[in-house]
Amino acid sequence: LKLICLFVASALIDNLGRRPLLILSVFGMILSLILIACTFLLMSDEVNDLEEKTKVVNRSTPSLSFFFVIGGLGMYLSFFSLGLGPLGWVMPPELFSTKIRTKGVSITTFANRLTATFMTTTMLTFASWMTEAGYFCYLTCINVIILLLAYLFLPETKGKSLENVSAQFYGEI
Repeated sequence: LKLICLFVASALIDNLGRRPLLILSVFGMILSLILIACTFLLMSDEVNDLEEKTKVVNRSTPSLSFFFVIGGLGMYLSFFSLGLGPLGWVMPPELFSTKIRTKGVSITTFANRLTATFMTTTMLTFASWMTEAGYFCYLTCINVIILLLAYLFLPETKGKSLENVSAQFYGEI
């Protein structure tokens, strides 16, 4: 699924443009995170009611909630692979001036990997502290911030040469 979306993204990046693709991607990620958070919220109520009534939870058959969570995760990965995933590697070299491009891309790559490591290693701790529904609400809030920042500050670089982008930001040619 992710690989197919990456191929679609590579075709759309130059046709649709980077900024609209990123905004569409993050918006889709937000919707999928809301679906997952709501499902976990409803599941926790469902499990609590069931435990109170029967004191036994039969987990041998997946419930409808299971399919909503898996579907939401599939949606999330698809939308991530359509925009934010590949554009996180495509856009930094375009946005830095030629004088600082190497250092700028190195710093953004380091920040990307550091953030990914932090999110991966703290997921279970945060989810147990906030509950699964709370954790996915937290991720939704992060994505809303990303969406707002992209909408307000990210320029479109479609069809522009690196020199034109540098001239737009740094006044150099």
